[in-house]
Amino acid sequence: MESISNAAAADRGADKAPPDRAASGVSGGDMQVLRKRADFLRAASARRQGMPGFLLQARQRRADEAGAGVRIGYTCSKKLGNAVTRNRAKRRLRALAREVMPDLARPGWDYVLVGRPGVTVERGFADLRADLAAALAHAVKRSCQIKADVVGQDEREAGLRAILNFGHTFGHAIEAGMGYGVWLHGEGVAAGMVMAAELSRRLGLVDAAFVQRLTDLIARAGLPTRGPVLDAADNAGRYLQLMRVDKKAEAGEIRFVLIAGPGQTIMRAAPDALVREVIDHCCAIV
Repeated sequence: MESISNAAAADRGADKAPPDRAASGVSGGDMQVLRKRADFLRAASARRQGMPGFLLQARQRRADEAGAGVRIGYTCSKKLGNAVTRNRAKRRLRALAREVMPDLARPGWDYVLVGRPGVTVERGFADLRADLAAALAHAVKRSCQIKADVVGQDEREAGLRAILNFGHTFGHAIEAGMGYGVWLHGEGVAAGMVMAAELSRRLGLVDAAFVQRLTDLIARAGLPTRGPVLDAADNAGRYLQLMRVDKKAEAGEIRFVLIAGPGQTIMRAAPDALVREVIDHCCAIV
């Protein structure tokens, strides 16, 4: 465990931080303090990673939310102890964010560090740093592990590997139609997954309850569940035009990665008329 003097030094460093900034920022000054209760609630319903010294909540902001930087909030409830203890815990979390977040936090995301009774104040600061670095890396590491496992089982893309492209046909159309960078790749794929699931339902592969569960899970991650309108005059036509040049299309025929149940995918074409219905159903008119 760190010495009392080292802990106190970390706390004094935290006291010197400007009250409206959580850290030096991913690019020097893009990290801001999260303040609105609604933002805390959204983060609490998204991703969580429990660590020995704290709980980390994380949420990627939607495309229509302001700001491309990192926002950080801190929660230290009365469960931690009296006001002095809670303030010390919050100072330690702020100091922790300043040291770790600039290198590992992801732009466009909200993070909330939640103090744990006893350990947030007492745990060694070096251990807290390691906790936060591990928590921030966990989601990326796990995603890479899953992808590597799938690719390893289907190196020649004979079947299983298609699950990695679920939602991508619609998602690529969104990226191209909106202009690359307007919607992040993950946002386009998220909305595309809902579209692909709805197309699967209309083809009789899954039921409405499955589509709703998938939609709810994507929404909980703070990702869009409705596609953008690419052409006010003929939105579905524009989607179809862009999807015909997708890498999975064959001789102009669009081939979709569809879902037949949890972890079960198939690749097949679908009638344009049905695809149009799905696009009209899944796109927001704003």
